[in-house]
Amino acid sequence: MDVTLQRQAVRMARLIGTASRQAVAEATLELPAALPDIARVVRVAARPVVTGWEAGDDEVVVQGAVDFVIIYAHEREERAEARDIEAEPGYGLDDDVSAAFDPVEYREVLYRHRWRRGGVFEAVLDVPGAHPGAAVEVAAFPEDMDVQLHHDGRGVDVEVIVSVRGRVKEYQQAEVFVRGEALPQDAEADVQETAVEHVRGGGATHLSVQGTLPVDADVPLARVVDVWAAARASAEWENPGAAGEARRVVVSGSVDYRALCVDENGDLVTVEWHGETPFTYRFELEEGAAGGGPEAVSGGRSGAGLTAVARVSGVDAFVVGGGRQVELFADVELTVQAAAVLRLPLLVGLAGPEGTEIHYRTATFGLEEWIGEGTADERLQQTLELPPGHPPVDRLLAAEAHAAVEDVLVLGDKIIAEGYVDVGVLYVARTEGQPVHFAAWRRAVPLEAEVPLAGAEPGMEAEVDAEVASVELDLLSREAVEADVRVEVRAKLTRPVEREAIVEAVAVPPPEEDPPTFTFVVIQPGDTLWKLSRRYHADLDEILRVNPWLEDGGEGPLPPGRRLGVPRGRPVAQAGAG
Repeated sequence: MDVTLQRQAVRMARLIGTASRQAVAEATLELPAALPDIARVVRVAARPVVTGWEAGDDEVVVQGAVDFVIIYAHEREERAEARDIEAEPGYGLDDDVSAAFDPVEYREVLYRHRWRRGGVFEAVLDVPGAHPGAAVEVAAFPEDMDVQLHHDGRGVDVEVIVSVRGRVKEYQQAEVFVRGEALPQDAEADVQETAVEHVRGGGATHLSVQGTLPVDADVPLARVVDVWAAARASAEWENPGAAGEARRVVVSGSVDYRALCVDENGDLVTVEWHGETPFTYRFELEEGAAGGGPEAVSGGRSGAGLTAVARVSGVDAFVVGGGRQVELFADVELTVQAAAVLRLPLLVGLAGPEGTEIHYRTATFGLEEWIGEGTADERLQQTLELPPGHPPVDRLLAAEAHAAVEDVLVLGDKIIAEGYVDVGVLYVARTEGQPVHFAAWRRAVPLEAEVPLAGAEPGMEAEVDAEVASVELDLLSREAVEADVRVEVRAKLTRPVEREAIVEAVAVPPPEEDPPTFTFVVIQPGDTLWKLSRRYHADLDEILRVNPWLEDGGEGPLPPGRRLGVPRGRPVAQAGAG
């Protein structure tokens, strides 16, 4: 009677550590000749993009570039309509003489320009345990910035502090043995279930998404002065098939846009489009041996075992079609991961039915145990006073926000994430000419989120991310706004464990009273040297001695169909039987 266990290959990600570091990017940016001079800088926005990284011993070197976008005001000279002026006595004019003249006025006109890869940065993250070949997840976002306008109005000098944050992991391959279907009838199996996240694979790419979209407006548009974009995506298997095949994952999504434009009358107009520029990309993934056996408990946020994330790293927009269309270009960073949480029924004990003796041997496996994942939806409200030097607000145009997690604390059955939210707003000032201004509040809104997670314990290290889902600003007065920010916080928790489990077992018949001194055995599929030594009550070293072709010591399965000599001259103590 044979006892067959099921092999299960798993690929697990172990968190090595996280780190953050500030870097500085400097740039001298000149306007193209086709654009008019800068009279006043409304805003310079920095968009850091990670272009590469390299993991070394205890560190990760990150390279990146910065896209800069300027919104500025150009002063255009205009002449007011002619009007009659009546001269007063004493000014050298006859009382009945009227003088007509054209007074000169200056009007601010808004423009926008983007410098792609206008600056570069580099940061070295200290991560103990990092090594060449480790997997790295890196994000970068701007913090403080200094902008100096050139005297000739043709460019700016920019210095931006970039915050770089990295998360370093390593992937562990393990082959464990789990309870299969071929156990002897009525055998008593002691099973210890351990959950792990099996990572099948992943991929990343950059896409350029574009489209020419219509504008429903009474007055034709003149130009775009600000544009915002966000992408969303989902994933599915294109060719679900047997494990071990190269399988394709199809990621589909679209981009939403909001553009602040100036029409031909000089008025500000906001235009929005939702889901108008779809995109599709196919990833080739090498499927791991995860099919069959253990139960798949969790499959990610989009599709069976798939998670897709799309992020806009840059966007441009231009008025075309006689002011009735806007041409939009979005740079989209697209990532996909195929993973599922598996519950492995590890066999830790085995007893045969009456009259059947089962022997087994065990081994220790290092696993990354899945504790769980959870989310928290935090609504944060904060009153914000205009920073010093900013004119009063007449109306708000467009708000933005960014969330960052600085500290993570794992407690009993919960995870605490602490950080902050940056807030910015483009607004029309309540001053002469109603110019447009930008106000920014760094670390404006404190963030503290509690993510319930059963099984969390102090000392564990969690992966936590925070993302702003929505931001709304309400004008309280000409000098203050109320920020209403909704932040989604996601946490994932695993821990390294060691589990001792049965790796092979065999049903052992009672020893014969007068066994032969030697037996020839035809090797069957699944036979191992250990199983045969137990089945025939033989000494393993003696089997190796009389079969010199077993050069590798008989480790692993033996070649089926080959003859093997088994010396059986004396009884052997069956140590390790269960």
